[in-house]
Amino acid sequence: MHTVLERMKKAYTKSPKKTWKKTEDVLEEYFLTDPRIINGRKYSADCKIRDFKLQVLYRTEMNWLLDSTPRQKAIQGEMLTHLRQISFSASPSEMQKFLQETLVPAYVNPQPDLLCLLYDELNIPRCRDLLNVFSPVKSVAPRRYFF
Repeated sequence: MHTVLERMKKAYTKSPKKTWKKTEDVLEEYFLTDPRIINGRKYSADCKIRDFKLQVLYRTEMNWLLDSTPRQKAIQGEMLTHLRQISFSASPSEMQKFLQETLVPAYVNPQPDLLCLLYDELNIPRCRDLLNVFSPVKSVAPRRYFF
């Protein structure tokens, strides 16, 4: 997906602002699908779950490229909706498996804050790879008390 986005960026080379705006428009028009549309399709449950996962991956890539915080918040909310649909359509363990086996290995370095947000919002304990991302032990020196 990242390669496709880079090619799209090069295709619209007038100015960086127009490039990213145009890329956002193309992504939203041709790639991003609302969960209600996926649920309304007459597909098997496995196909719907696959589509929900694909939508999460598209939005993860888009979140990485966006500069605007309000749009990122909207994309993150949509990701949570798709993840919840995976949980409802398959099972909570299927959603956790997708997070741990697909999203975390691919995005632990470029987007650890997004992954932590997803785990926290879904009220799931963070996996081992994310435990030290925002650990107080790493960011705050231990206190020393003298009596």
